[in-house]
Amino acid sequence: GQSPIDSSVVIVYFDNDAISKLGGLPLKRNYYALVVDALHELGAKVIGVDIGLSDPDREHPEYDNLLASIVKKSGNVVVSGYFQSLSDDTTLSIEANINDRVKKFAMGTCGPFALRQGHRLDAPYPELLGSAAGFGHTNLTEKFDVPLLIKVTNDQYLLCFGFAVAMAGLRNEQHASENILADTLFPVSGMPNFSK
Repeated sequence: GQSPIDSSVVIVYFDNDAISKLGGLPLKRNYYALVVDALHELGAKVIGVDIGLSDPDREHPEYDNLLASIVKKSGNVVVSGYFQSLSDDTTLSIEANINDRVKKFAMGTCGPFALRQGHRLDAPYPELLGSAAGFGHTNLTEKFDVPLLIKVTNDQYLLCFGFAVAMAGLRNEQHASENILADTLFPVSGMPNFSK
């Protein structure tokens, strides 16, 4: 049967008809800027943008700049990216090319945990990533699970996109209650066991 719609979540989806009316793929990034700006003006606590925007738009750099500036102005946008591969082999070395723009979104954790390592990160173009308030991965495992954390350096981990959006929302609410992050529990399944 039908369940009530959660009015606290808004999902904007561009279907084939909308994409066609907007000029086809790839959509110009000024459309994304308009959507982000409209959601911000309507009072969205956090805006998650799960669109592959890794390469700069060489034909329309002004739209790249517009989107990055709107994202920065909004101050509550979480963007996504993905690792081209994951490994559970702890003998593989961690990539040294994770840049500082990504590291600012990584977190430490008490451990040790057996966490998957990410390799060859496909992140948003640098200006967009530098303007975002959060960043999370969208990887799936072979069992179609979403790893909560993926190891990006020897002691830093990147949150999954959904968790990064939830954390950004809680950080925005923290102004009302200083203890909201400390008092919030997230139910998660057990940490992965990679032993054979």
